[in-house]
Amino acid sequence: MTVIHAVGPGRLSVMARAVLVQAVEAYRHDPAISGWLAQQVARLDGPLRIAVAGKVKAGKSTLLNALVGEQIAPADAGECTKVVTWYRAGRQPRITLFPRQGGPVGLAVDRRDGALVIDLAGTPVDDVDHLEVDWPTPSLRVASLIDTPGIASMSSEVGKRALRFLDPEDERPTEADAVVPDAAPARRRRRVPGGLPGPGGVAVGRGQRRGGDLAGRRDRRR
Repeated sequence: MTVIHAVGPGRLSVMARAVLVQAVEAYRHDPAISGWLAQQVARLDGPLRIAVAGKVKAGKSTLLNALVGEQIAPADAGECTKVVTWYRAGRQPRITLFPRQGGPVGLAVDRRDGALVIDLAGTPVDDVDHLEVDWPTPSLRVASLIDTPGIASMSSEVGKRALRFLDPEDERPTEADAVVPDAAPARRRRRVPGGLPGPGGVAVGRGQRRGGDLAGRRDRRR
């Protein structure tokens, strides 16, 4: 009789990492495959990646700021809210623009009245792939946060940017390990002492997909 032993989440991650490391070695003759596998090892070793998704003016940036514990995500309707923006732990504040073509571009770090203001420096929104904001705060050491454009935007292209990130049209998995649907009214939110964990919707575990919800959106998109 086969005996199946229960495996805790921590142990499962260790086992998955060991398999990936072995696979990197097994495919060392194929740079493309071994490189992709090495990226998965690095992803497993890094902080959890949590994306905040929702409709326009649903308060996604406000929720993200509450999770971080300080105001770093612009909460107005500026151009930077129309692109996918990553917030990661860093030794010093830094903002980097990654265009669809060409190399990354450093942007000015500008804070006004305590809020971060992101200026795309004349780069058209349609030419921006994503932004990365490095910020020295303990909360982002636990999880990197990803602010996505409003899904039900009046601009179809803005909504498509969010869907392309959350549910890629090819068979690649999304870069987010978890998705927090921003459904709570903004007036119910409060700043969270110390940042994460905080308010939000249902988070999906690392490596899972929000199949039912996003699949429905994909079908409607077609």
